[in-house]
Amino acid sequence: MTGIPTIEVTTAVNYRDLQRANFQIARSATKWKRSLIISIALSAVLFPAISLAYRDGSNLFWMTVIGIGFGVVLWTFITPVMIMVAYALSYLTAGTLIRNNPNSKGPTTYQFSESGYSFSGPHSKGDVLWSALLKIQETRDMFLFYPQTNLAYVIPKNCFDSQTTIGELKNMLRAF
Repeated sequence: MTGIPTIEVTTAVNYRDLQRANFQIARSATKWKRSLIISIALSAVLFPAISLAYRDGSNLFWMTVIGIGFGVVLWTFITPVMIMVAYALSYLTAGTLIRNNPNSKGPTTYQFSESGYSFSGPHSKGDVLWSALLKIQETRDMFLFYPQTNLAYVIPKNCFDSQTTIGELKNMLRAF
Protein backbone atom coordinates (compact mmCIF):
# COMPACT_ATOMS: atom_id res chain seq x y z
CA MET A 1 0.00 0.00 0.00
CA THR A 2 1.68 3.10 -1.17
CA GLY A 3 0.36 6.59 -1.34
CA ILE A 4 -0.87 6.66 2.24
CA PRO A 5 0.27 9.94 3.78
CA THR A 6 2.25 10.03 7.00
CA ILE A 7 0.30 11.63 9.81
CA GLU A 8 2.13 13.46 12.56
CA VAL A 9 0.61 14.52 15.85
CA THR A 10 2.14 15.86 19.05
CA THR A 11 0.33 14.94 22.22
CA ALA A 12 0.54 16.29 25.71
CA VAL A 13 -1.57 13.84 27.68
CA ASN A 14 -3.11 15.43 30.75
CA TYR A 15 -4.61 14.01 33.91
CA ARG A 16 -8.16 13.89 32.55
CA ASP A 17 -7.04 12.09 29.36
CA LEU A 18 -5.29 9.43 31.41
CA GLN A 19 -8.27 9.03 33.72
CA ARG A 20 -10.63 8.53 30.78
CA ALA A 21 -8.21 6.11 29.13
CA ASN A 22 -7.79 4.08 32.33
CA PHE A 23 -11.55 3.85 32.74
CA GLN A 24 -11.98 2.77 29.12
CA ILE A 25 -9.27 0.12 29.51
CA ALA A 26 -10.98 -1.19 32.65
CA ARG A 27 -14.36 -1.25 30.90
CA SER A 28 -13.00 -3.10 27.90
CA ALA A 29 -11.23 -5.64 30.13
CA THR A 30 -14.37 -6.45 32.14
CA LYS A 31 -16.20 -9.54 31.01
CA TRP A 32 -19.78 -8.57 31.83
CA LYS A 33 -21.36 -11.78 30.55
CA ARG A 34 -18.95 -13.87 32.58
CA SER A 35 -19.74 -11.92 35.76
CA LEU A 36 -23.49 -12.40 35.17
CA ILE A 37 -23.08 -16.15 34.68
CA ILE A 38 -20.91 -16.44 37.80
CA SER A 39 -23.45 -14.47 39.88
CA ILE A 40 -26.32 -16.63 38.66
CA ALA A 41 -24.42 -19.89 39.14
CA LEU A 42 -23.26 -19.01 42.64
CA SER A 43 -26.72 -17.90 43.68
CA ALA A 44 -28.39 -20.91 42.06
CA VAL A 45 -26.12 -23.24 44.04
CA LEU A 46 -25.74 -21.35 47.31
CA PHE A 47 -29.34 -20.21 47.80
CA PRO A 48 -30.81 -23.74 47.76
CA ALA A 49 -27.88 -25.05 49.83
CA ILE A 50 -28.46 -22.45 52.52
CA SER A 51 -32.21 -23.05 52.35
CA LEU A 52 -31.68 -26.80 52.86
CA ALA A 53 -30.08 -26.06 56.20
CA TYR A 54 -33.40 -24.65 57.39
CA ARG A 55 -35.91 -26.74 55.41
CA ASP A 56 -36.41 -30.12 53.94
CA GLY A 57 -35.45 -30.78 50.32
CA SER A 58 -38.98 -30.99 48.94
CA ASN A 59 -38.96 -27.55 47.22
CA LEU A 60 -35.42 -27.71 45.84
CA PHE A 61 -36.54 -26.77 42.30
CA TRP A 62 -38.21 -23.56 43.45
CA MET A 63 -35.26 -22.71 45.67
CA THR A 64 -33.01 -23.02 42.59
CA VAL A 65 -35.33 -20.78 40.55
CA ILE A 66 -35.37 -18.22 43.35
CA GLY A 67 -31.57 -18.51 43.57
CA ILE A 68 -31.22 -17.77 39.84
CA GLY A 69 -33.50 -14.75 40.20
CA PHE A 70 -31.51 -13.61 43.21
CA GLY A 71 -28.31 -13.98 41.13
CA VAL A 72 -29.70 -11.67 38.45
CA VAL A 73 -30.81 -9.13 41.06
CA LEU A 74 -27.45 -9.38 42.83
CA TRP A 75 -25.59 -8.84 39.54
CA THR A 76 -27.81 -5.85 38.76
CA PHE A 77 -26.76 -4.18 42.01
CA ILE A 78 -23.12 -5.28 41.92
CA THR A 79 -22.49 -4.04 38.36
CA PRO A 80 -22.94 -0.32 39.20
CA VAL A 81 -20.67 -0.80 42.21
CA MET A 82 -18.04 -2.41 39.95
CA ILE A 83 -18.31 0.55 37.56
CA MET A 84 -17.92 3.06 40.39
CA VAL A 85 -14.87 1.21 41.74
CA ALA A 86 -13.32 1.10 38.26
CA TYR A 87 -13.95 4.82 37.86
CA ALA A 88 -12.41 5.62 41.25
CA LEU A 89 -9.37 3.43 40.57
CA SER A 90 -8.88 5.00 37.13
CA TYR A 91 -8.90 8.39 38.82
CA LEU A 92 -6.27 7.33 41.38
CA THR A 93 -4.00 5.55 38.90
CA ALA A 94 -4.01 8.53 36.54
CA GLY A 95 -2.65 10.71 39.34
CA THR A 96 0.01 8.15 40.21
CA LEU A 97 1.08 7.87 36.59
CA ILE A 98 1.38 11.64 36.18
CA ARG A 99 3.45 11.93 39.37
CA ASN A 100 5.73 8.91 38.88
CA ASN A 101 6.25 8.50 35.14
CA PRO A 102 8.80 10.88 33.60
CA ASN A 103 7.46 10.10 30.10
CA SER A 104 4.10 11.63 30.96
CA LYS A 105 5.60 15.00 31.81
CA GLY A 106 6.40 16.11 28.30
CA PRO A 107 4.98 16.11 24.80
CA THR A 108 5.23 13.00 22.64
CA THR A 109 5.22 13.16 18.86
CA TYR A 110 3.65 10.26 16.95
CA GLN A 111 4.15 9.62 13.24
CA PHE A 112 1.65 7.20 11.74
CA SER A 113 2.49 5.44 8.48
CA GLU A 114 1.32 2.40 6.55
CA SER A 115 3.71 0.10 8.44
CA GLY A 116 2.96 1.34 11.97
CA TYR A 117 3.89 4.33 14.04
CA SER A 118 6.93 5.88 15.60
CA PHE A 119 7.02 7.99 18.71
CA SER A 120 9.48 10.40 20.22
CA GLY A 121 9.19 11.89 23.69
CA PRO A 122 11.42 13.63 26.21
CA HIS A 123 12.80 10.33 27.56
CA SER A 124 12.11 7.72 24.89
CA LYS A 125 11.59 6.99 21.24
CA GLY A 126 10.70 3.95 19.22
CA ASP A 127 8.88 2.30 16.37
CA VAL A 128 5.84 0.02 16.59
CA LEU A 129 4.52 -2.11 13.74
CA TRP A 130 0.76 -2.43 13.37
CA SER A 131 1.14 -6.19 13.71
CA ALA A 132 2.58 -5.69 17.23
CA LEU A 133 -0.70 -4.26 18.52
CA LEU A 134 -3.36 -6.53 19.95
CA LYS A 135 -6.15 -4.03 19.51
CA ILE A 136 -6.81 -0.45 18.44
CA GLN A 137 -9.83 1.21 20.00
CA GLU A 138 -11.43 4.52 19.17
CA THR A 139 -13.51 6.33 21.74
CA ARG A 140 -15.28 9.67 21.51
CA ASP A 141 -12.21 11.50 22.85
CA MET A 142 -9.17 9.39 21.98
CA PHE A 143 -7.47 6.51 20.24
CA LEU A 144 -6.10 3.66 22.36
CA PHE A 145 -3.32 1.47 20.97
CA TYR A 146 -2.97 -1.79 22.93
CA PRO A 147 0.44 -3.51 22.81
CA GLN A 148 -0.74 -5.64 25.78
CA THR A 149 -4.15 -6.67 27.04
CA ASN A 150 -4.48 -4.05 29.79
CA LEU A 151 -1.97 -1.45 28.58
CA ALA A 152 -2.72 1.17 25.97
CA TYR A 153 -0.99 4.19 24.50
CA VAL A 154 -3.31 7.19 24.64
CA ILE A 155 -3.65 9.61 21.74
CA PRO A 156 -6.28 12.27 22.46
CA LYS A 157 -8.25 13.47 19.47
CA ASN A 158 -7.93 17.09 20.56
CA CYS A 159 -4.22 16.92 19.67
CA PHE A 160 -4.96 16.50 15.94
CA ASP A 161 -4.92 19.52 13.66
CA SER A 162 -8.38 18.90 12.26
CA GLN A 163 -11.20 16.42 11.79
CA THR A 164 -9.71 15.69 8.37
CA THR A 165 -6.50 14.42 9.97
CA ILE A 166 -8.53 12.23 12.35
CA GLY A 167 -10.39 10.86 9.32
CA GLU A 168 -7.11 10.10 7.56
CA LEU A 169 -5.89 8.17 10.60
CA LYS A 170 -9.17 6.24 10.75
CA ASN A 171 -8.78 5.32 7.09
CA MET A 172 -5.22 4.22 7.72
CA LEU A 173 -6.31 2.08 10.66
CA ARG A 174 -9.12 0.45 8.65
CA ALA A 175 -6.55 -0.71 6.13
CA PHE A 176 -4.89 -2.81 8.83
